[in-house]
Parts: sequence; C-alpha cells; structure tokens
Amino acid sequence: MDRRIKKLENLDYWFTLSRVAALGSMNKAAEELNIDVSSVSNKIRVLEKALGYELLERQSHSSFLTAQGESVLKTIFPIVEDFTYTLTQLCQEDKETRQTIKVNVSNGLLELVIGWIKLFCQLYPDVDFELTDNKSEDLGHKFQPKAPR
Repeated sequence: MDRRIKKLENLDYWFTLSRVAALGSMNKAAEELNIDVSSVSNKIRVLEKALGYELLERQSHSSFLTAQGESVLKTIFPIVEDFTYTLTQLCQEDKETRQTIKVNVSNGLLELVIGWIKLFCQLYPDVDFELTDNKSEDLGHKFQPKAPR
C-alpha cells in the first residue's frame, strides 16, 4: 500500500479536520475534542502532507477550508460520519448481534476505505461489510476483511 494512503487512514485525523471546518477555528476544535491545539494542527498537517496540498487556510484567529479542502471533506466526511455512527451503535448494542454495514465507495477511494475497514474489523470482527461503488457494483470480490481473532 502507498505510504501516503497509510497516513490518510486515520479516521481521527479526518474527524478533527471536519470539526475545525465546522467550528472555523483550531482552538475551538481543540477545546471541543479535549486535546491541545498543536495536536489539532499536527493531524491536519499529516493529511496535507500526504495529499500534497493545503486543506485549510490559516489566519490568526480562524481557519477555513481551501477549495481543495472543501472538495476532499465533501467526499470523505460522509464515510467518516457513517463509521462514527456505526461505532456508536456497536458500543450500545448487544455484542451477540452480527451486523452488515453497507458502504458506497466513491471512485478512487476504494483502497483507502478498505484500509479503514480492515482496521475496523480488527476491533469488531463480528461485523460484515458490503461495498458498492457509484454504479452500485458489488465490490465484495475485491475485499475479504477476515480479521485475526
């Protein structure tokens, strides 16, 4: 796997970027996430370095998405939001229930999403995934998430 993609796999980094974008400030995001501002900044920089362009326009007391940042977040955030929601549901539900999570993967993001799913399956081996692309093509043949127990 490409090293840059490996750096992009951390869902926490994407969630942090989304909070900065929503709140318009690294300071406010840091306060909400209960971490220091330098941690917020470092997470964003890792994403920017891996992508090769800036995601945020930084000003003295505010931060906002660049045009590329808006485009990337618009594509990635629904996936991050789905994973966050699913994690919340799994933590609240009976551990004996087996679930299938359906994920529609945008063009070009399959490798990244598969990396996230593999990490997820290590924590939750009793969850199945059904992947489709923009054309509703079943991508199950490209992904076998068997996690070690």
